Amino acid sequence: MDATILRGCACPLLMKLYQEHFYTLLQEHYHPASCSNATCAGLNISYPFWLNSSGTHCGYPGLGLACENNASLILFIQSHHYRVTGIDYIKHTVAVSDTDAGDEEYGAGCPRLHWNLTIDYASSWLQLTSSDSNITILYNCKKNISSSYAVELSACQGRYGNKWSYVLRDGVATGAEAYEHECEEVVVAPVLGVHKVE
Repeated sequence: MDATILRGCACPLLMKLYQEHFYTLLQEHYHPASCSNATCAGLNISYPFWLNSSGTHCGYPGLGLACENNASLILFIQSHHYRVTGIDYIKHTVAVSDTDAGDEEYGAGCPRLHWNLTIDYASSWLQLTSSDSNITILYNCKKNISSSYAVELSACQGRYGNKWSYVLRDGVATGAEAYEHECEEVVVAPVLGVHKVE
């Protein structure tokens, strides 16, 4: 079967930080004399990132990170929390996962994403890498989808009666599926390629 399914529920993705945006604004925002590198959750934090506790002059606007009990590093994107799982300063990438993806009420194996993440590629400092692709998740559908482009999230079945949840392969979702199969919720999100199965 040539369908895409999720492995695990953290739904990690890798995002490319565009270098030209940083160097253009380097002089305007960064004052290295008053800033020092930091560590949180085992990750080194330096320009263009900055800890919220150190002030906005220590990094690029929008790349402030919150360190929670030195156990989690959080990046805020579109007013939502994403856990930072890795930063590669040489490749200019940051790996993040949705902090809400594994809500307890849905149980293990039932990835529950609550936010669509769409990026304005023309103006954003944040871009998806070639390793990422978008998936569409349909939750609590009243009608079963029996098609090769949809993979049932069997761990989600039965949470709300006789309803089904599905992951749709990248590039095949039209939006009509949610209406046609009477789904309660639709979420589109990028996922790092190594966490999918073709």
